[in-house]
Amino acid sequence: MALATKETIKKGSEEQKYFIEAMSQYAQESTTEIAEYCLQGLNTEPDVLDIGGGPLTIARAFARKGAKVTILDLPEVVEMMEPEIDPGLSIKMVKGDFTVSLPEGPFDLAYLGNICHIFGEKENSKLFKDVAGKLSNGGRIVINDFIRGTGPDSAIFAVNMLVNTDSGGTWTYEQYKTWLEDAGFSVSPFSTIGDNQLIKAHKST
Repeated sequence: MALATKETIKKGSEEQKYFIEAMSQYAQESTTEIAEYCLQGLNTEPDVLDIGGGPLTIARAFARKGAKVTILDLPEVVEMMEPEIDPGLSIKMVKGDFTVSLPEGPFDLAYLGNICHIFGEKENSKLFKDVAGKLSNGGRIVINDFIRGTGPDSAIFAVNMLVNTDSGGTWTYEQYKTWLEDAGFSVSPFSTIGDNQLIKAHKST
C-alpha cells in the first residue's frame, strides 16, 4: 500500500512537471517583449515579484533584463522547479500561497500571469490590495490574462473556468479597472503583445 502511494505521488509529480514545462514552452514566444513592456521606465535593477511564476518562463526574461526576481508559488511547485534555475540569474523562489500572504517588499513590479481567471471578484480585489501593500511608492502591477469582451477566446475560456473552478472566469477591463482603483492604483489602457492581453497599473503616491 505504501509503495503504491509513493508511485502514485511520483506519477502525479511527473505529470505536473510535464504540464508546467509544456505551458512554459507555449509562453516562451512573447516573454522578452512582455518583460520589456513590464519593466519599461523602471530602474536598472528593479525588484520584481512574480506571483505564481513557478514555470520560470517570465522570471528568466525579467532576470535577463537585469531584474532581481522573487517567485511566489506553492511548495510542491517550488521544490520541483528550483533546481531548474540558472545560477547566473537573480531569481529566488519562495514557498507560499498568495491567497494567504505575499513576500515582504517593497517591490517595483508585481507580475500576475494567468492568475486572475482562477478567482472571482472578492479574491481578485483582495489580491490587488495585498499587492499594493508590497509595492514601493510609484510601483506597478501588470496583469496578463484573458479580458472578456475582446474576442471569442475569452468567452470560451470563461466557460472552462466556470466548470473547473469555484469562482473563476474571465473579467472585463472595466472590472479590472474598478478592482485596481479600489486598491489604490492608476490604471492604463490594456495592451496586446502576441496573444497576451496585459493591464498595467501604477500605485498612486
